[in-house]
Amino acid sequence: MSDLDDLPQEVRKRLEFLEFRLYWEGRVNRRDLTQAFGISDIQASVDFRAYNGLCPDAMTYSPKEKRYRSNEGFVPVLYAPDAPRYLAMLCPESADAAGGRDCWIGSPPPVLVARKIARKPVEASVLQPVVLAIHYGLEIEIRYQATTHKEDWRWIRPVGLVYSGFRWHCRGWDLKNQRFGDFVLTRILDVRAKRDAGEAASKDPQWHDEIKVEIAIDPRLEDGAQKVLAAEYLVGDADVLTVNVPKLTLPYFLKLNGIEDDRPDQKPEHRQIVVMNRDQVDEALPEGWKDR
Repeated sequence: MSDLDDLPQEVRKRLEFLEFRLYWEGRVNRRDLTQAFGISDIQASVDFRAYNGLCPDAMTYSPKEKRYRSNEGFVPVLYAPDAPRYLAMLCPESADAAGGRDCWIGSPPPVLVARKIARKPVEASVLQPVVLAIHYGLEIEIRYQATTHKEDWRWIRPVGLVYSGFRWHCRGWDLKNQRFGDFVLTRILDVRAKRDAGEAASKDPQWHDEIKVEIAIDPRLEDGAQKVLAAEYLVGDADVLTVNVPKLTLPYFLKLNGIEDDRPDQKPEHRQIVVMNRDQVDEALPEGWKDR
């Protein structure tokens, strides 16, 4: 086999695509290449000859189907099989985010996707000044609509962005309340002014501090169910999975994984996993969060 490192990058990408189709769909033809990369039929033929020279035992041409089929025992040499990436391509939201040609699936299997309730999108006119304020250490005046009070204008100093698994937040120093807070980007209705930051706010301890959250399988489950879930969540023979979580994202982590609290009325089949160091975790939650 020729040295794969000698392949030009653009050719390597096309041959990787060829192997992707052979691996996941068991077939590929010249038209697949021309449509995916906008190349000519002649160039596609050249690519197929090049691949046959590199991997002569990988595929066989079927005159009846006018396409190549992967041979028994086919193992790709350019494409590294990536199941999570393939599944992400099948999800419309992930495929859209990945963008056009990065979705290489030609014949997807039937798929149903449980949809999230559509939320208001973040406006570029809001996100751009927030991002620039982070880059250049600026304060910006925002019109903010919280769920607990009427909309008002306030100055904040953005320090970062936080994704909760559901929505995007701006983490920033709130000059009005003299504390750090999370501002939901879709609730920032307008940005009307900016200025150089005055005296720098103290560093946000919750941004860097972490807490170890100890996760275990719900002990109320039967042994068989515990073994199945342990294979999904735990590592090796461990009984507990320890996850280092930034304190800032701790509430979101718990909510996203369905372990916000230990309700006795919640069936173990629904909860599946539990927090072993609950007292320590609750102590690390932001003030007032447990009362929401």
